[in-house]
Amino acid sequence: RMPYVEIAKIQKVHLEDPGAAIETLRDAIERQEWEERDAAFLMFRLAELYDQDAEDRESAVAIMEQVIEQFPKTRHSANARTKLNNWGMA
Repeated sequence: RMPYVEIAKIQKVHLEDPGAAIETLRDAIERQEWEERDAAFLMFRLAELYDQDAEDRESAVAIMEQVIEQFPKTRHSANARTKLNNWGMA
């Protein structure tokens, strides 16, 4: 997962292209099977990019809801619920 995160960081910070960073993480998530913790990690990074850089809270909320659905009764689900509460979306 870390190479994808680092590529996305370079795209966002150094190339000033958050759209490319979003695509990198989306592709990473969709192209292969990930262990639970890795998938959740990538999904949280993607939601952050949508919320903070693309100013697309709707997409960020959808990703957090997906985390809750995919990983019920896990700390990832609890963290996603907390994020939604912080956004006033719970």
